[in-house]
Amino acid sequence: APEPVKPLIHLGATSYDILSNAHLMRLREGVREFALPALREVCTELARLAEREAETPTIGRTHGQYAEPITFGYALAVFLDRLGFCVRSLEESLGHLRGKFSGAVGAYVAMGLLFDDPRAIEREVLEQVDLVPNHTSTQITHPEPALAVLHHLTAAFGVLANLADDLRHLQRSEIAEVAESYKADSQVGSSAMPHKQNPITWENIKSLWKTFMPTLMTFYMDQISEHQRDLTNSASARFLPRLVLGLTVAAKRASRGLHGLVVVRERMQDRLAGLDQVVSGPAQVLLSSVGCPDAHEKVRLLTLAPGRLPDLLTADPELAPYLAKLEPRQRQALTSPEAMTGPAHRAALETAHYWKERLSL
Repeated sequence: APEPVKPLIHLGATSYDILSNAHLMRLREGVREFALPALREVCTELARLAEREAETPTIGRTHGQYAEPITFGYALAVFLDRLGFCVRSLEESLGHLRGKFSGAVGAYVAMGLLFDDPRAIEREVLEQVDLVPNHTSTQITHPEPALAVLHHLTAAFGVLANLADDLRHLQRSEIAEVAESYKADSQVGSSAMPHKQNPITWENIKSLWKTFMPTLMTFYMDQISEHQRDLTNSASARFLPRLVLGLTVAAKRASRGLHGLVVVRERMQDRLAGLDQVVSGPAQVLLSSVGCPDAHEKVRLLTLAPGRLPDLLTADPELAPYLAKLEPRQRQALTSPEAMTGPAHRAALETAHYWKERLSL
């Protein structure tokens, strides 16, 4: 710099008047340029599949066991709803980032000697980089706004990991309701077992989540800086960009995996058709609604008896007067699990429509 200019460089500032803002700008631009577009693409694929599979009946599972009928489109709409929330929360959190230009302890000591209104100078400087100040600061800007961004990044990562877990479990040999797209002429599933087609995409996403999710705890610990500043985050904070990049990689892989996902509808439908006992929950609810005393226990005992539960329900003389009070569609639902999936079908379509509109997908 020219000699007359040198004394003016850094005048009144501390190094973290520059670095705090630079770190925030890097985080903001990294999320906007990499993470958010990748997450929105996952939402696009989830919305597409939720609509396409909105009517595909399948069995819902709780605690790893058969529960009640849903549709596969609804199962995917659940993840769309969760990830859409994370995307919106992430976008909003970026707008809450706050910078600083207030000196070594945040109290405008040097700046106050140079200018009558140092806070006005701070606002003017931060305006150049599209930031605004907090009411106060220390040598560093308050960590909570950036921490909120990191939290929402990690929450989105968790949704991807949960989706990955569910889809790789559905690819188990004994379930086999979905599969990854497979290039038979060039792709090898296992180096030792030629017959295998491993769910590598979803396993890799789970592995990435295991790598980067724990770093959020480090960032929470970096929230503490003693008095007006210490350097206990000087090493740990350097790894912050890895979370943005790791999530971006996972999201891109999820998009590719969803785009080529093979849905084995026949297996889903056949499995559901063979699960007669999954009508037990709706049966006890419907019987209770028309005045059957202790309907839960009555249905439970029938599930222990030999035979198909729908047949046992209709053949039981004690239940006949209560079944007669049900509407035709309610009686049909007790004989066909698929007849119970209407609300799931509609919810899948409504959820896809909502997030396509909200996120401009």
